Amino acid sequence: MKIAGQHPALPRSDEVLLLVDVISSFRFPGGAALARQALPVARAIQRLKQSLQARGVPAIHANDNEGRWHARFDALQVQHRTQDKLAAEIAQRLVLVGLSTDFCIQFTAMDACLRGCALHIPGDCTATLDPRHKRASLAYMRRVLKADTRRSGA
Repeated sequence: MKIAGQHPALPRSDEVLLLVDVISSFRFPGGAALARQALPVARAIQRLKQSLQARGVPAIHANDNEGRWHARFDALQVQHRTQDKLAAEIAQRLVLVGLSTDFCIQFTAMDACLRGCALHIPGDCTATLDPRHKRASLAYMRRVLKADTRRSGA
C-alpha cells in the first residue's frame, strides 16, 4: 500500500467518508466535460464533509491521480486498489462520494459491500460524464448493493 506523505494512525469509526478521485487535474479525454459536472458535486461534497466532521466522522481521500502527489492534504490519501479494503477495515458504514459514479464509485461500492459495509452514496455527491449513466449506476447500487442513494441533505 502506498500512502502519500506522513499520516496519523488510521481512524476507527462506525462511519467513514471516502472521497474518491476528487483531487484531479482533469487532464484526460473527457476531463473538461467531467470537470463541468464535478463543480456542483464538489460543493455538495464540501457541505456533506463539514456536516460529517461536525459529528466526528473521519474522511479518507482515495485518488489514483496518475501516481503524482504534488499537494499536501489534511486527510489520508491511498491508492485505488486499497481504498475499499481499507475503508472496510475501519468502518461499518461507508459514505462514498466523488468521481466517476459509474466506474470508480460503483466498483468501490461493490467491493465494500462484499466486505460487509453498509453504503450511503449521496446522488448529489457523485458525477460522471453522462447523466444517464449516473442514474443507471445509482439505481443499480440502490437495488443490488442496497445502498442509500438519497441526496446528502435528505
